[in-house]
Amino acid sequence: MPLGIALFYFTDQGAEVARKVAIENTLPMYFLVLFAVRIPWAVGLDELFLIVWIVFAACLTAALIGPSKRISEAAHDAFSGNPRGLLSNSLIALAIFGCFSLFLVNAIQSLQESRGIPTGDISFPNEFEGFLSVSYASIIEEIGFRVTPIGLYLLAYVLVKEGRQIFKERLWKGAAVLALSIAYPESAKRRLGLKVFKDRGFRAITVGEWIVTILTSLAFGLAHYLSGSGWEVGKISSASLVGFVMALGYLVYGVHFPILLHWFYNYYGYAFYLGGQVYGSAMYQLSHFLDNFTSIFGGILVVFLVWTEYERRHG
Repeated sequence: MPLGIALFYFTDQGAEVARKVAIENTLPMYFLVLFAVRIPWAVGLDELFLIVWIVFAACLTAALIGPSKRISEAAHDAFSGNPRGLLSNSLIALAIFGCFSLFLVNAIQSLQESRGIPTGDISFPNEFEGFLSVSYASIIEEIGFRVTPIGLYLLAYVLVKEGRQIFKERLWKGAAVLALSIAYPESAKRRLGLKVFKDRGFRAITVGEWIVTILTSLAFGLAHYLSGSGWEVGKISSASLVGFVMALGYLVYGVHFPILLHWFYNYYGYAFYLGGQVYGSAMYQLSHFLDNFTSIFGGILVVFLVWTEYERRHG
């Protein structure tokens, strides 16, 4: 997080971009996968980057303190002989599935490229404007591909299933439950007595939720390829996979999970890349090391969790 601030505000190249204003005095926003609008707002790029950074910080805070278990409680569960307890905190789960998804992404793209299916790459005329662009995309793409399509489906689902119960409450309590169904679906379901992932695992995810998760994930993969930003056909599979993990994380942990996972792929990765350009090869080598380490660690960690769960059930 601090590296991005240092790059954007305290380097000559970053400060030059920060003095600019949003193109055409508008900001793009996505809704329901297919709809793109431009919001009229003559915001300075320095202000926009700060807003994006604050959103990331708020999501990180939510992951640290709830509404799932606090990180200290999840660690206590793990050290008490229940490694699966690590997944009860969204920040730890984010680290696990972020690393594991990166492992799968690298494996898929390497396999595809060995078969002549290119992944491509995204590029920008100005790399600091590109840094802001991919950081901002981490938020607006989650609104377009997760929060509005999946969130509105969940809103409709709880209204159909438990609408009478919701409106028996005081108006503000009913409104709070409806807001929770979009922000923290698992919490809203628990309040209404519906099946939740914590108790039932994947059996708690309804057929409708599986369908909207798969469709939005495929749309997310296709959108990368069709955007014309430099990604090739091989990006569809890896982006769809990441979109699938983001969607499941949204259902189980809440809206902050996919935003932070997107942050991991966009902001985190690009910050270290830019850091290598600005601060020298040592930063680039650190980025390369961390990329390989997180990928391998993710694979090992998930294998460990699967093995311990198997031992718990059959041991």
